[in-house]
Amino acid sequence: MVVRSFHSWCEAMVRTYQLQVNAPRSPTDAYFAELAATVERALASGFVPKGQYTAVMIDEAHDFEDAWLRMTVSFSVIVG
Repeated sequence: MVVRSFHSWCEAMVRTYQLQVNAPRSPTDAYFAELAATVERALASGFVPKGQYTAVMIDEAHDFEDAWLRMTVSFSVIVG
């Protein structure tokens, strides 16, 4: 089991797939928005593979933005 925040997971995807985040690290709100958008684009294009996880647990999902939830679905294996 790996426990991460959403943004730390995005950082891991940026490192693993050598993505370029086009925003300075400060202010953090702008950086985190671009970080998530960068990973979302990479998932949508197929550069970051979908279906990497068989299970994802989200604590405080009501705090997630819609895009974050869409990304969570795309990187989870859908069984059915």
